[in-house]
Amino acid sequence: MDNCTTIFLKLLSAAIHDRDFTAEIMPAPADWKRLYEYSLSQNVLPMIYDRLGRSGIWDAAVENLIRSRDGELDHEEIREALYYKDLFQEQSFSLLLGQVNRTEAFLKDYQRMLMAGLDPIVVKGIICRNNYPNPDQRPSGDEDLLVTKEEYPLIRAHLLRSGFFLRNEEENEGLQEAAEFKNMFTDAFYEVHLQLMPLTSNYYSRFNRVFEDVFEQTIHIHFAGHSIRTLEQTRHLFFLLCHFLKHFVAGGVGLRQMCDILLFARGNYGSIDWKLIDQWIREYRMETFWMSIICFSERYLDFEWAEQPLPAYEIDGIDPYDMLVDMLDGGAFGTLDLERSHSINMTLSAAESGIDSSLGGLLKSVFPDMRYMKKSYPVLKDKPYLLPAMYADRMIRYLKKRGKKLASEDNAAVIGSRRIRLLKEYGIIFEIDP
Repeated sequence: MDNCTTIFLKLLSAAIHDRDFTAEIMPAPADWKRLYEYSLSQNVLPMIYDRLGRSGIWDAAVENLIRSRDGELDHEEIREALYYKDLFQEQSFSLLLGQVNRTEAFLKDYQRMLMAGLDPIVVKGIICRNNYPNPDQRPSGDEDLLVTKEEYPLIRAHLLRSGFFLRNEEENEGLQEAAEFKNMFTDAFYEVHLQLMPLTSNYYSRFNRVFEDVFEQTIHIHFAGHSIRTLEQTRHLFFLLCHFLKHFVAGGVGLRQMCDILLFARGNYGSIDWKLIDQWIREYRMETFWMSIICFSERYLDFEWAEQPLPAYEIDGIDPYDMLVDMLDGGAFGTLDLERSHSINMTLSAAESGIDSSLGGLLKSVFPDMRYMKKSYPVLKDKPYLLPAMYADRMIRYLKKRGKKLASEDNAAVIGSRRIRLLKEYGIIFEIDP
């Protein structure tokens, strides 16, 4: 593993454990750009900047450059380090301020919901941030609310009256996925769910059986003087694991979601029914996936579980390095690369079928279903018979973007096949029993 990646992981580890960071090896001038890009793409930049600022590494970088030049300043190299210091600071303050404002807006909106007789279950987002040493340093672009089918019309009407608009109503028939509400004045963004895992795929929806009774299994946590209704700890942890798995299958997942799982498990250890977690892991054949996460946490994020033992399974040859590379390449949601996004149907198809059907998955990527196409081609909402023409347009646009790169190593088919092998490596894809 290269020096820059090592430094980035040590900084992230120091942030989530609230420890000081001491650089054993100073970043090279070229490392500053990668550190910044890793921090931004993984959505952890405020945490990384905080540890960098506390460490005095910027001053040490300048001193190191002076020594390496026998007292002669290399202004270009110093300028590079200080340029990214300013960039880190500017972006970190922007993200922090944005998060503080979003949190304040959410808490006000949540209180208005309660006053209106609504009582949604809050998941992820603010609940995960509550486990971080500095919650506002963990950015969250939205908040997720779970409601019953009967409650949905009421909360929908309430949000629409409160300055929100519904972004995906027409293409989200039957609310198979979350309804997305955006506030035109405050930029608050809420996803309202009728079920925790989407119904758009059998691979995802099968996990909903675990959450059938969640409305009777809720607790309240305290955040900034507010009492917030959320899932009880055991089901919440398993949901975070399922959500992580969903993104890992569908293009990729980032380190922030990994940290969410680990900090939640550590912070709520005594309230989690680990026998149930063990039961669900075995039932859904997630042993290798689970052990990969635990191994990752110990090797790269300095977690120690001796005093808080977790479910463990004897799996040979687990190495989380390929998972780390995939997470860094894909960013927080696996969407850093256009070709990676186009490969999603390949990996999802393989996960659903239990076999490496690269051709079938590639065809789904080129010719996705009507629901997916409506998002890119709104004309299909009123004129579905134009679907063949829109497929042709999609293919032409794709070929133009790709140009001469169709045979390169970074096209969607190659990335999809590579990620299918990755999912097999971590026990996510396996042959379905006859």
